[in-house]
Amino acid sequence: MRVCLYQDSFVKVYKDEVVIHTYYFPIGTSKTVSTKDIKHVYYKQHGFFKDIGKVKDWGMSFSPIWWACHIGRNWGTNGYNVVLDNGSSIKKGFSVERITDFLNALRQVVRGGVPFENNIPFSFKKHDVKHMEAIEKAGVAEEVLRPQLDLPQKTPYFDELDSPPAYEQAIQYPKLE
Repeated sequence: MRVCLYQDSFVKVYKDEVVIHTYYFPIGTSKTVSTKDIKHVYYKQHGFFKDIGKVKDWGMSFSPIWWACHIGRNWGTNGYNVVLDNGSSIKKGFSVERITDFLNALRQVVRGGVPFENNIPFSFKKHDVKHMEAIEKAGVAEEVLRPQLDLPQKTPYFDELDSPPAYEQAIQYPKLE
């Protein structure tokens, strides 16, 4: 028999998976997320004005998060919003009634090093997982791997005392080949 580490009316946490209740629209079936696939956990207390556009009662918000059903999610409830990032482009959002118990249960079953962040961002960085792992192994910052554009400065060829010539003649552009 499976042991449930955490359970409320919105979610169940098992050793190998998280089951999000009433996830799919309009039929309301559950969604399971494997705990070994969780890359990042975001959470934040319900708050209407702070979360406009990021949080929705059910479905896709303006941010890339699909929210499980919780009608009236941010209208005066004391719960928390949680977003699981498992590496897919669409993140999984749901409510939690007892955040401390939920986070303690989830920390027991996710891989070490998974960040838990008390914030839900509006957008998420899109990174290829293999690319990020290669960067971490090499110990090189991502900015170093990006090509630096070395554009020449525009050079005016008139004196400040003289009036400038027409725009086409005022700046010498290098010839691009």
